Amino acid sequence: MAAPGVSFKSPPDPLLLLPLSSGEVLDIVLQGSQIAGIKRYWMPAGMQITLFIPLHPDRMTADDWEVLPGIGQELARRIEEDRQKNGDFGSLKSLARVRGIGPKLVGRLKPYFEKP
Repeated sequence: MAAPGVSFKSPPDPLLLLPLSSGEVLDIVLQGSQIAGIKRYWMPAGMQITLFIPLHPDRMTADDWEVLPGIGQELARRIEEDRQKNGDFGSLKSLARVRGIGPKLVGRLKPYFEKP
């Protein structure tokens, strides 16, 4: 990563040199012509929905889940707890392993997780 007249104070984290995926954000903090800091993270689900960027169930926080219709605070907590205990979901269908989520809810959530 290079920009004219901009340099790193120290070698960049190799993860920052990988291409961004849809829904990722890269914040670059400059001090003069030096890069003082870089932060790479997933944009919140509400913002992704607004920009028509499909969500991924393994990149969401409990707060992100609460943005979706039919998912309240308690269900969002259970989703996050299940993912921490049992590992990533991998797909929206796997979300059905969480108590309180059935095929109907998965079907209603599907448009948020697939490309329009």
